[in-house]
Amino acid sequence: MSMRIISIWLAVCTLAAAQGPCLPIAPSGEWPVTAAPHTYTYTDGYQVQMTVRAPSVAPPPCGWPLVVCVHGGGGSKAVVSALATSIASRGYATMAYDVRGQGPSMGLNDPASFGATTDGLRELIDLFEVMEAAEAAFPNLIDFDRIGVTGFSQGAGHSWKAAANSGRLPPTNPWRTAAFPVISCAIPKDGGGPGFGTGPNAGLGLRNKFVEKMFGPSGIHYVPAQRAQMQAWILAGDFAAIAAHRSNAELDPNILLPASEVPVFAHVSYDDYRIPASGVLKSWQLLNVFLPTRLQGGTGGHKSPNNARDSLRFNMTRYRWLDRFLKDIPNGVDLSPPVDLSITPEVIATYQDPSSLRDFRTMDDVPAAGTVTETLFLDAGGQLSSMAPGGAGAATLTHTVPASVDIASYSAALPSAAEVLSGFGLNTLTWDSPPLAEDKHFQGEAALELHVNSPDLRYQVHVVLFDVNTSGGSRYVTDGFAAVRDNLTPGPNVLNLSLYLQSYVFRAGHRVRVQIENLVIHRPPTGNGAEIRLLPCLQDSNVDVQFGGATPSRIDLPILPFTEPTLVSYPLGVSVSTPEDHRFSIQSSTAQAGDTYLLLLGASGSSPGTPLGGGAVLPLNLDPLAFSIALAANTPPWIDFIGTADGVGTAFPYVALAGTTVPPGFVGAEVYAAGLMISAGGALSATNAVVIPFVN
Repeated sequence: MSMRIISIWLAVCTLAAAQGPCLPIAPSGEWPVTAAPHTYTYTDGYQVQMTVRAPSVAPPPCGWPLVVCVHGGGGSKAVVSALATSIASRGYATMAYDVRGQGPSMGLNDPASFGATTDGLRELIDLFEVMEAAEAAFPNLIDFDRIGVTGFSQGAGHSWKAAANSGRLPPTNPWRTAAFPVISCAIPKDGGGPGFGTGPNAGLGLRNKFVEKMFGPSGIHYVPAQRAQMQAWILAGDFAAIAAHRSNAELDPNILLPASEVPVFAHVSYDDYRIPASGVLKSWQLLNVFLPTRLQGGTGGHKSPNNARDSLRFNMTRYRWLDRFLKDIPNGVDLSPPVDLSITPEVIATYQDPSSLRDFRTMDDVPAAGTVTETLFLDAGGQLSSMAPGGAGAATLTHTVPASVDIASYSAALPSAAEVLSGFGLNTLTWDSPPLAEDKHFQGEAALELHVNSPDLRYQVHVVLFDVNTSGGSRYVTDGFAAVRDNLTPGPNVLNLSLYLQSYVFRAGHRVRVQIENLVIHRPPTGNGAEIRLLPCLQDSNVDVQFGGATPSRIDLPILPFTEPTLVSYPLGVSVSTPEDHRFSIQSSTAQAGDTYLLLLGASGSSPGTPLGGGAVLPLNLDPLAFSIALAANTPPWIDFIGTADGVGTAFPYVALAGTTVPPGFVGAEVYAAGLMISAGGALSATNAVVIPFVN
């Protein structure tokens, strides 16, 4: 953009700033957006390129709230340009920049001296400095009292860091002593908190992705001296030194996040190979319970499938979160139940289908209220038993390293998951439960108490939870691991580990499988191939997994009882200009297979609803529209509005709107939907209500 346009823009901003005091910013429509590039030099001499965007209209008296959009690792500010433009069009100033060592900005700096750091301290200071640089360059455009930060992966990590360090004095460093700016809200998507990598296995194992970054191409240029030090520690096997280097007591999330006053809306993807779901969950659970916070779980992470409805709901909630905490709009986003977890489909084709409608649960925490723990014990004969076995036994997990492989050759080759599986061999121990008598909704983190006995000082144990169907086919559900590296004495020990957050239904007749492996390789049915989570142990080992008697190895599964059926719809609204079929799914359990269902729509709201008897209420006020649909169910456009639930208690009605004409006057109107299920014995149960707005 020319300097003339920038000058005119700044003149308009200056004029607006002189018009009056700061006022709350009203809800906005969407405006055209103007983008202005700017180059800034950090306090250590590194030059960075940024782009500031804002609506092409005069800003409010104090300027637009600022939203910092941070890109993922190995990317650049261009990656988030669409996001930054979309947010800016809704009445914000946005700023995107190249994170240190990444993007075109690296070309402005001496690669022998500058680059990404391996401890992350300088990147933390950069994040706040670049906000101040944007405000200084465009002082009347930006309201520096209203700042939000959002991003995916690396950008999510920066969002967490912004929340943890908001308004705080910086940790000890040679560049800055002034307090960081105050952050008004943060929205991290699929990225760990400030303490990522500092869990119970810190110093005992290395993420394979980190090894790949240090020895191979990654799109990130690291400070050469720091990268060389990392390589030396890796080659020396000094994992403790790496953990110590990457941790900082002044940045401990266990201290900073509970003290943070920043409202955080976080997103987590269950089958994310790079950022385990539980890492995000634990960061979210560190936040002050009296703060407005939200957590959405589902898809869209690193190499996990995208789901259109999940993605749209996240983006809409992100906009509402920004409006609530940067514009003071009381839109209720902070009053809804804070946790919203979609349920991972059993059928792989449904799981990978971006248009699938997934069941979900809303709740106040993880685990949800009402969750019960069901314990299964490892037993003889590869059985999982609900009773602790009396007799003791053991099974041996072996791990053999190919003769030609050591840390130097591994780091030079950086083998793929397929090559590691072929070269090392995947050795497994398996235990299966009896067929389940009823559906089990597993939601949360499974906990294992694993009794082991090994003569070795170094080994890994990877635990994978599978669902085994009635034909014997297995489906990955979740996993977790424990690494032992000189921290336990040889002999008997107890390993306590958690499996990563998941929400999944084991159907009646299926079996729960616990599989223990020697390699920590993520192999979910994402369609994107296996990924090595943890650098393999490069020493041979034998680990006896003990069970029964005085060594009762077990798994505790958090099970959420089924209550009422749920109703899901997509799209989230009806477009008057381009109508498309509006799809619904009624989701229940196998116990309601074959039950009759009825979907109703009304125009009179969902409260107080319609009593069904026995205390049950259909959350729909019956009106002429509802009665007319009931009479015309299964005739166009009300397709499959009445019928019989399938073998797992689900149904998929829809309104056939594609190719039809919707009157323009409907814009702004709303209809309400709710479903009814009727058992063979006449028992009635109702779904939740869904509100469907008509939009342009």
